Amino acid sequence: NEFSASITRHWEDGKRDAQADAARDALRGIAAKLSAVMALPEGMQVKVHYSPDAVLNAFATLGGNVVFYRGLLQRFDSEDAVAAVLAHEIAHAKLRHPAASLGRGIAAGLTLSMLSAGLGESIAGNAMQMAATLPLLKYSRDQEAAADHEAIIAVAKVYGHAGGAHDALSALGKIRPDGNDVGFLRTHPVSAARVAAVEALARERGWVLDGPRTPLPPALVVLKEEKNQSSAVIKPEN
Repeated sequence: NEFSASITRHWEDGKRDAQADAARDALRGIAAKLSAVMALPEGMQVKVHYSPDAVLNAFATLGGNVVFYRGLLQRFDSEDAVAAVLAHEIAHAKLRHPAASLGRGIAAGLTLSMLSAGLGESIAGNAMQMAATLPLLKYSRDQEAAADHEAIIAVAKVYGHAGGAHDALSALGKIRPDGNDVGFLRTHPVSAARVAAVEALARERGWVLDGPRTPLPPALVVLKEEKNQSSAVIKPEN
């Protein structure tokens, strides 16, 4: 629909470069493999967008749109771990969590419109704009658990083991605020219970938690190398 198309235009229009397009295409390739095993609703198409901003975040919004930021992408060492985060966000889209979250914002606007038409319209309008450009409100614990469940199943089906989910949670657990936005950790908190749930589901389904990791696609290796180079300590000459 037009609203979904407007979200796509927001992330795809404007100045881009070959590196950003290559990273986006690599992410879309991974998403295609995951989407094929996730039983998406009829007619739903996942559209992955890449942002070169050094922000530690990824999120799903309306119309099957998923946004992955460079800052978070650079934290992962294998395709499996990247796939686990992508699968989690695709699961949010599949389960209509963004629409439910947006609906709460619009509902608040409609309620307030009974008191002030201008205020209510402003809140509802801001909720719609936020859906296109920013991560939505924090999901409930049940929604996070449901997205984790779907993601683990997808990762195990595509890669033959659930190691990617474990790796992703481990990498996220090591992130500390460094001046960049840590929105992903605010909306997707990592806890011991969440890690334990991954392990429990793997045991329940008879999956191994470890196995050969799929290397990052070349376009994502470039981003990882940039992160490593920028973090390297240059020793002074004697």
